[in-house]
Amino acid sequence: MIKDHTQSLPDNISTSKPCVNVSPYSTATITKSPKTPPAPTPDPIQQLINQVTSQNIEISKTALTSLDKMLMRSDMRSKFLEGGKVLSLFCAIIKQFDVLSESHDIDVTVGYKNIFNMCLNLYKYQEFTLILNEQIVRDLLSKLLYLLSMKGPENSTDTQLFGRCVNSLIMNVLEKSAHTPVTCALLAMLYDTVKCPQNSSNHYKELVMKCIWKIVKDFQEWGDELCYERVLAHIHRFLKEFDSKHWKKQPSDTPLRTCKTVLHTMVKIRSDKVLESLASPEFPKDSEMVIYIHKLLRHLNSEPRPESSKRKHRTPYDELSDIFQLIGQHENTDEGIQQLHRFKIKHPNIDIEPHISKTTKYFQDYIHRKLSAIEDNLKSCLVEPNGNSDSLKPITSMPIRKPESATASEADGFMKRLQILKMKASREETYSASNGECNGNNRLEEDSQDEDLPMLNTSRSPRK
Repeated sequence: MIKDHTQSLPDNISTSKPCVNVSPYSTATITKSPKTPPAPTPDPIQQLINQVTSQNIEISKTALTSLDKMLMRSDMRSKFLEGGKVLSLFCAIIKQFDVLSESHDIDVTVGYKNIFNMCLNLYKYQEFTLILNEQIVRDLLSKLLYLLSMKGPENSTDTQLFGRCVNSLIMNVLEKSAHTPVTCALLAMLYDTVKCPQNSSNHYKELVMKCIWKIVKDFQEWGDELCYERVLAHIHRFLKEFDSKHWKKQPSDTPLRTCKTVLHTMVKIRSDKVLESLASPEFPKDSEMVIYIHKLLRHLNSEPRPESSKRKHRTPYDELSDIFQLIGQHENTDEGIQQLHRFKIKHPNIDIEPHISKTTKYFQDYIHRKLSAIEDNLKSCLVEPNGNSDSLKPITSMPIRKPESATASEADGFMKRLQILKMKASREETYSASNGECNGNNRLEEDSQDEDLPMLNTSRSPRK
C-alpha cells in the first residue's frame, strides 16, 4: 500500500505543479511587478525658461522677472550652469525675438524691454557668456542687428532710446562673448549676406561689416585666445565661394575687402607662425586664402621696419638700462649721470637704487655725489634772484636734497663749479641756462611737470 506523502507537507508548501519554463538551476526569483515610479518633479528654472517663449507677453514678462531675481543670487546662478540651462535660456530669448517681431500686440515694446534687460543681466556674468557657442552668438547678433537696421521715425524719442538699447547690447555681445565664437559668427553672417543677398538689407550688411571692423582692432590684445584654425576655416570658405572673379561682376567688393582685412590683421600679428595653422588638409596650397597669406608674408618680411616702430615697445626699464651702460663708459659718465637725473624726474615712481647697487661701492658713492651736486645746483639757481624759493613750485613732488655742509672738500666744490659750466655750455641739455640760469630752470620746471602727467598714466596701465 502506497502512503500519500503530500499530507505530511507543511501547509505553506504549495502542491501545484512547478512552472515548466523555469529552470530548476536558475537563481532568479519571482517578484511582484513594482509600482510605476512617480514622475520627476519639473525643474522650476526650466519651467520658467519654457515660459519665456510664450506668445502671451504677460506670461513671458512674469517668467523673465522671476529669472532675473534668481540671477541676483549667487547660489541660484550656479544652478543655471547645470544641465545646459544657460544655453536653453539664450535659445528661448532668441525665439522670443521672433515672437515679438511677428506680434501685433500693443505691449510689444514692453516685451522687447524685458528681453533686453535679461540679456544685459546675463552678460554681467562671465561664466555665462564665455560658454556660448558660435551658433547662439550668431543667432543673437542676427536678431539684434536686424532690429538695429529697421528704420523707425528718426525724430521719435522712443526710436532713439530703442536704438541705444540695441546698440549697447550688441557691444556687450562683441566684447564679452568668447573671442573665437563671436569672430566666427560674424564671418558666417557676412557669408550669408553675400550668399543670399535678398534676405538682408544693405544697412544690415553694413552693420555686420562694422562689427567685424570693430573686433579686428582687438586681435592684438586677444592674442592666443583667438583660435586661428577656426577663423581661417570661415575665411577659406568665403574666398573659395566668392573668389576675385566673382567680385569683378559686383557693384561693390567691400565684403571681400573686409574678409581680407581680417586675414591681413591675423598674418601681421603672428607673421610666419600663421603657417602653423595651415597644416590641416582643409586648406589646399593652391587655395586663394593660402596664396594670399604667402603673398602677405613676403610683403611683410621684405618691408623695412621703421625706427619708430622699433622704439614703440621700449619700456622705462629699457631706457634705464641704456643709461647705466652710458654711465659705464668712462668718456660718457657725466652725460649718463645727467640722463639718470632727468630719468628720476620723469619717472619718480621707479626705484633706481637696484641698478646703482650693482656697481662698486666707490662708483655708487660717485653717482650719488654727482646726483646731489645736480640737485644742489638747481636749488641754488631757484633761490639766487631774490633769496626766496617759496614762490616757486618744486620741480617734482620728490623732496629736494639738503645742500651739503660748508665743510665739503675742495674737490667736490670744483666738481660743482665744473658741472655749472657744463650746464651753461651745453644747449642740448634740458637744464641749460641760456639767457639767465633762473629763467631756464623755470622753463624746466614747467616742462618737467608736463612730462610727468602722461608717464604717470602709463605707469598705472597694466602691462600686456
